[in-house]
Amino acid sequence: MLKITEFKTEYQLNPLGLDVKQPRFSWIMDSNKNDTVQTKYSITVKHDNRDDEIVWETGEITSDISTFVEYSGAELKSRTRYTVSLTINDNHGEIAAADTWFETGLMGDNAASWITHGYEDDIKPCPIYVKGFDLSEKIKSARIYASALGVYDIEINGQKAGDTFFAPGWTSYKTRVQYQTYDITDLITGSNRIEITSANGWYKGEFGFICVPDNYGSRTAIWAQIEITYEDGRVEKIYTDESWQYGTGPRRYSEIYHGEIIDKNFPVKTDGNASIFDHPVSCLISQECEPVRITKRLKPVERIKTPKGEIVFDFGQNLTGVVEARHNCPKNTEITIKHAEVLDREGNFYTENLRNARATDTFICAGGGEETFLPLFTFHGFRYIQVEGLGDDPDPEWFTACVLHTDMEQLGTFECSHPPVNRLQQNIEWGQRGNFLDIPTDCPQRDERLGWTGDAQIFASTAAYNFDTGLFFTKWMRDV
Repeated sequence: MLKITEFKTEYQLNPLGLDVKQPRFSWIMDSNKNDTVQTKYSITVKHDNRDDEIVWETGEITSDISTFVEYSGAELKSRTRYTVSLTINDNHGEIAAADTWFETGLMGDNAASWITHGYEDDIKPCPIYVKGFDLSEKIKSARIYASALGVYDIEINGQKAGDTFFAPGWTSYKTRVQYQTYDITDLITGSNRIEITSANGWYKGEFGFICVPDNYGSRTAIWAQIEITYEDGRVEKIYTDESWQYGTGPRRYSEIYHGEIIDKNFPVKTDGNASIFDHPVSCLISQECEPVRITKRLKPVERIKTPKGEIVFDFGQNLTGVVEARHNCPKNTEITIKHAEVLDREGNFYTENLRNARATDTFICAGGGEETFLPLFTFHGFRYIQVEGLGDDPDPEWFTACVLHTDMEQLGTFECSHPPVNRLQQNIEWGQRGNFLDIPTDCPQRDERLGWTGDAQIFASTAAYNFDTGLFFTKWMRDV
């Protein structure tokens, strides 16, 4: 039987917010017969918003090509969903069909303004931008297009929009700033509140060998465009402007190298109206590679009391990410989590190799029930954590290591009869997970984590055997 699998548009299954003017289609042919080859294909693209109006038909093409067939129909419209139908024939006379869809992004239609807060440039708490809005009728769909000079996270009615981290990513900010597209149809109701929290990230944070701030700019800002489509076809738009308010909340400090301080005793409090920030919107481009996501969650494999008396948890694997902590502690309990790759010769917690990077997260409880703490704007390279503030017998179940990296599809695995060779391959794979975080870095733990071209060049071919790196390297090389 002939089947079509992995029917993709620009490397992706059903991409949302695509700004490519001539997207390419690829697919995999699957058959239970030997010596099967594709002999023909035909593709039809329809405008989903206009009663399935056909915008491109290839007709029947005699070809075995199944990768990067480029769209060459009518000009694609912004913020529009298109359905794609594919039919293929093989040399055994069998036929298979498949459908997919993609949705275009703004394609340069950027009507919102960059906005910023009214604090001093060296503010330590993470600024939060707040906007309330009401819906007048039943909606068909809703999208938010968002970006930041810095990094950001969105909550709508108390729920996180999407599952990405470190948006909009690290780019050459003066000429290229990515925006992300989120489907928020299921998050909004009659009366709504949106909160966008921003942090320094790579844009403004302390970075480089001497940990200096303001490498790209001295002030963070955000940009957002909300578009709500009602059942009758009417579209309501909400833009970032001076009507948004700014304030601060529980995230009192955040730096990639140093970690976060989250104090649940600080609810979100607004201090005034945002102001317009002078930065071109023409530099905005849609997300080009897969976003950073939590791809694995690991529990501690051992609790250790070191010779120095330190309380340490071992997650059994060097990884890049953060620790999610769940506690039910009294008000003002201060929990400190430090991160390290190794223990020293005596078995004590070892952080000298981190140089200036403090790699420490601090959580302060509000009390009154179970609380969850999850850093959003930092990452650490670690296997071990040292926990302070919970006595000598904290429960391992309170801690989960969240593995963070660019969410590339895993393509290749290797296993043989020799355990050391298998361990070598696992180390290579974990090394890639640890260092492919938006860009290919040289390390994930000390005060470096920079995009060295030599490291990536040497490793690129191996990386492509392990994961689908097409979009990852496309985005990075455009910045280079």
